[in-house]
Amino acid sequence: MKKKLLKVFLDDKILTYLLEGVVIVLLALLIVLAFAQVVLRYAFNSPLTWSEEVARSLMIYLTFIGSALALKKNLHLHMGFSLHSLLKKTITFSKGWIDLFINLFIGTFALLLLVKGIQLTIKLWSVRLGSIPVSWGYTYMILPLSSALMLKFCVSSIISAIQTIKQDKENNK
Repeated sequence: MKKKLLKVFLDDKILTYLLEGVVIVLLALLIVLAFAQVVLRYAFNSPLTWSEEVARSLMIYLTFIGSALALKKNLHLHMGFSLHSLLKKTITFSKGWIDLFINLFIGTFALLLLVKGIQLTIKLWSVRLGSIPVSWGYTYMILPLSSALMLKFCVSSIISAIQTIKQDKENNK
């Protein structure tokens, strides 16, 4: 039973595909909005008054969802290789230990971002965007949402790192 639950928790394929779809849609909306703004501004001399706020919000969403996806796909910048190459002369670390350390660090940062993101979203809920009657809270709501995604992906990576460490110990016996 525990192994089944662990396997379900580690399988993030559906969530990853969903997030990739959201990124594609948001990027397409951003491109269409920017193109429409340029055409309306320069061809018709009648720019959209709300496009900058919407484009900014779309870009913020793209950034934070993209960083959660980068974490899931292990595409984020990290110093795993450098740390391993620097320390292998003095201390022998397995890849599992390095992954565990990195994901604990990123998970701590994501937890801090989650807490501060919730506080910021609540604080900005009553503030309105400039030209449209929408709360800044909707824009900054992505902070706690993406942080929760990052935490989930970090926990999955931490569990995988622990399994790698256990396998390394068994192989070294």
